[in-house]
Amino acid sequence: LVFALDGLAEDGIRLIIDAVEGGIAPQDVISRVIIPAQREVGEMWHRNEISIAQEHLVSNTTSDLLAIIAARFAVQPDKERRVIVASVAGNPHEVGIKATAALFRLAGWQTVSLGTDLPPKEIAGAVEYFDAGVVVLSAVLPTHMSAIRETIEAVREINSRCGILVGGRTFDMAIGLWKEIGADAHCPDLDSVVDMAAHLLAAKRN
Repeated sequence: LVFALDGLAEDGIRLIIDAVEGGIAPQDVISRVIIPAQREVGEMWHRNEISIAQEHLVSNTTSDLLAIIAARFAVQPDKERRVIVASVAGNPHEVGIKATAALFRLAGWQTVSLGTDLPPKEIAGAVEYFDAGVVVLSAVLPTHMSAIRETIEAVREINSRCGILVGGRTFDMAIGLWKEIGADAHCPDLDSVVDMAAHLLAAKRN
């Protein structure tokens, strides 16, 4: 975080890559270092301790780092385990969804990362086109609920066998909301997202 804020992104990235090459699991680096650092940046911005430019600098460094980790340490994907990861319409937050996609790639899933702010029909169309077994949807704010509900309905119309896993701050604060909007499961943290998707995929197939 300090390296990134000082404009030394390459040094910060090297610090993390060296740690992974030294034996720390890349999944642990993502969930216990990168994402907590990103949350701290958000809190610093809300406290007016850093500028918008600095916040963007750290977020862009984080995105670059996640891409490097996923590319360098991912294992051969299993085509029988295909997941789509996306943020629903109106949700521009990208770091969480990129971290999620990286974790799936590290676990050997064939991962289709659609990015942020996707309309319901686009996500549903991707589920059909790629024949995904699981779709992971991110919604951060209460204002995203309408979009995520519409997305779930659109996916169900196209592929009733696709498991739908949701995550984001709003679901963490509202217990049971994921059931109300029609999702199959809610993931409260990145540590469990891959395991939950695996269980969901197996349940849907059975």
